[in-house]
Parts: sequence; structure tokens; C-alpha cells
Amino acid sequence: MSSVRNELRVRLASTDEERLEAMSLLLSDRVIGQETASLLQSVQRIEGVMMATAGGEVVGASWLLRPAGSAALLVPPVTTERAPAGTGYRLLTAATSWAAENDCRRVQAFVLNDAAGMEDLLTEFGFHAGPRLHYMAGEADQIAATGSGPVAEWTGELQWSRYDSTMRARMEQVVEQTYIDSLDCPETPDRQSPQEALDNYLAAGESGARHWWILRRGERDVGCLILADHPVYRQLELLYMGIVPSCRGRGWGILVSRGARHIAAALGRDRVVLAVDHGNSPALQTYEKAGYRITETRRLYLWNCRP
Repeated sequence: MSSVRNELRVRLASTDEERLEAMSLLLSDRVIGQETASLLQSVQRIEGVMMATAGGEVVGASWLLRPAGSAALLVPPVTTERAPAGTGYRLLTAATSWAAENDCRRVQAFVLNDAAGMEDLLTEFGFHAGPRLHYMAGEADQIAATGSGPVAEWTGELQWSRYDSTMRARMEQVVEQTYIDSLDCPETPDRQSPQEALDNYLAAGESGARHWWILRRGERDVGCLILADHPVYRQLELLYMGIVPSCRGRGWGILVSRGARHIAAALGRDRVVLAVDHGNSPALQTYEKAGYRITETRRLYLWNCRP
């Protein structure tokens, strides 16, 4: 009877109470204070929370964030001291199965350098180890605090065109051009197409495409800036910034990265956060010159749901 009561069960959390309990465990070391409270108040809208139970208590959890595009973001398993052996592996099985059932093409996980055992677990399960990414943050710059968009003090010699849905093909073309000779995660297999990338960016944060920009010089598109708003965390996320190859080396990347900090200030946010491949020295130098600093380092792991 005891073995039955203590049997490990892994399944999708299906009620608000289950999601709340699982998310509280999952986020205990990741988000604190009011941010946690604000997030947990929205449990009705949260999908993809996997929970492991044994002996009548939650002993593990994982969370798969499924965006509108082809990729899903995995918050790796967290288990308690009471969790039976193999709980993390079972949670990964449930999460990747749910991703495949929901037509996700790949699952991405980002793991801290000092996350004991997590890299071994993901590798054992079959995740592919990708690049290490530096997470950076830049404080909002108050120069643009009176406006909601780019202003003359910092747009420099570039013209900023705010994106709308009629510009989708144009944005895809710009992004594709900025991929050329890029050092951003060059060893990552099966790189997303511009179409897939934009679909995934649309699902990030709570702003859709409201803070997307195409950058022009004269009559020519020369780059783009794609931001997502995270009001709960009082921050913007710089999802993508790129300059076409023929226009690199002019300092425009620094100008645009600083512009993101000004937009953050205009929106009342505290900071801009981003992630960059640790091997992409030009991008790192650009962001550092634009006022960003490294806050932590994580490694990207990839799981392909389809052969």
C-alpha cells in the first residue's frame, strides 16, 4: 500500500491550484517578491506546466512555454529532496511529448553554468548542447523619458520606421540580410528562418510587434531592432538587433542598442535585457559600448521534436 501511495506520477497540471503549487516550486529560485506574486495571479493563462507527485505532494515541476511559432522554451525541471530517482527525466519526457503534440518543432532550454547536474540530465535525455550565452542588462536612459519613440537626440543619421503588419515581407528580408556573416550562434544546427524567428518574436512578452523598428539610411533598409515588453518585470527584452553587412563598422549597432535603453525609459521600464553568444566578440563589444553589462551566463540546449 505504501509503495502505491508513493508512486511517482508525472502529468500536465490541469487546475489553478495545481499550476500554482507547481509554479511556486519551479520559480522559487528564479523570481522573487512581487514579481512572483504578479505572475502567479495569472495561473489561469499558463499552459505547459508539468508536475511530478509522490506520496501526496508535488516533488518536481517543469514548464514549457509554447509561443505562436515553431519553438518552445523549456524551464528545466526543479525537484525536491523527496523526489524519487528519475523524476527530472520523467518531467523532460512529459514536456517534450507535450511540445510535439502541440506542433512545436524544437524545444530550447537555457541552463546556468553552475546548475548542478542539469547539463548532464539534458545531455542524457538527448538535448544538443549549443553555445553559451551571456545575459546582459542596460539601465533605462532617461533622455527619452518625455516621448514614446525615437527622438532626434539619439537617432543619429538613421531613420526609424515603426513596424506594422504591412511590412512583414520587408522585415523578413531585412532580417535575412543581417544573418549574412553573423557570428551569433553560428554552430547552432537547423537555424530558424526569418519567418520562424519573427513568429516566435511575436509571442514574446506582452507587446507583439509594437516595439519593432526597421532602420533606414536614405532610401535603403540597413537594419532592424526588435523589442518585447515585460511589464511585470519592468523591463524590455532586446530580442534581435542586426545591421546589414555592408553597413557594419560605422557604430550604428551601438546607436541602436542605446536607442533601446531610451525606449525603455520612455515606456517607464527600468532596464533592457538581452542574450548574446559568448563567442560573438563584435556584438559583445557593441553592447558594452552601448552601456550593457553581463549579469550571468547560460548554455543553450536544443531538442528537435521532429526528425
